[in-house]
Amino acid sequence: MSRPARTVLVTGANGVVGRIVAERFVALGDRVFGLDLTAPAAALPGVTHVDVDLTDDTRVRAALDTLRRDDVRFDVLVNCAALFGDYRATHRIALETWDRFMQVNVRGPFLLIREVLPDMLAAGYGRIVNVASISSVQGGYRQAHYAASKAALIGLSNTVALEYGPHGITSNCVLPGVIDVPRLADAPDDVREHALSTVPSRRWAQPEEVAAAVLYLAGDEAGYVNGVQLPVDGGSALLQLRFSRELRFDD
Repeated sequence: MSRPARTVLVTGANGVVGRIVAERFVALGDRVFGLDLTAPAAALPGVTHVDVDLTDDTRVRAALDTLRRDDVRFDVLVNCAALFGDYRATHRIALETWDRFMQVNVRGPFLLIREVLPDMLAAGYGRIVNVASISSVQGGYRQAHYAASKAALIGLSNTVALEYGPHGITSNCVLPGVIDVPRLADAPDDVREHALSTVPSRRWAQPEEVAAAVLYLAGDEAGYVNGVQLPVDGGSALLQLRFSRELRFDD
């Protein structure tokens, strides 16, 4: 039996994972809006792009209010947008870099969640899925700023699950391991080696595998799944962290 179409917001739809997530919602017949700082290089069929700085509360509110004028009410929010990279030992991380990671990876999702909750409360239904990271629970070698921001995202997600679960709203996280995307080539060799050494599957996550977890948590079949962190990490959560080489602090 087909279900009614839902209205879905996907942040970071320009990214590899976000694009696949958005496309899969379209394939299900949902109305999908992709929220990003800039328009995609190539249009996503069936996805309406919304140009917005996700860290600016005024612009986020204005963008969603504009959509509401067309009788849009938000059923699903997927926070895929994230900042990562700048691999440095903790004492080498600049304060402005730390702040920027927190802005994009924590403030942005919070602003979107805060804006969609009234719609979900009115409907008695909602699905919120936040893409965090396995490093949020394991730590991330030369990634303190990224790991800390994603750990904060879990805390936010869990609190939303606790507060709004009684109203038919679920809030969950997907915790990917390292995803096989083009930007992975920018990571230093020791970072990649360390990450791969902790994965029993001995390979990187594929974007489609992460997207599948997102779609599950956003689906009606997961209506009794609330406040979870679903690893998509090839089993790395089973292993204690170990280093493939001596830690480097010289860059």
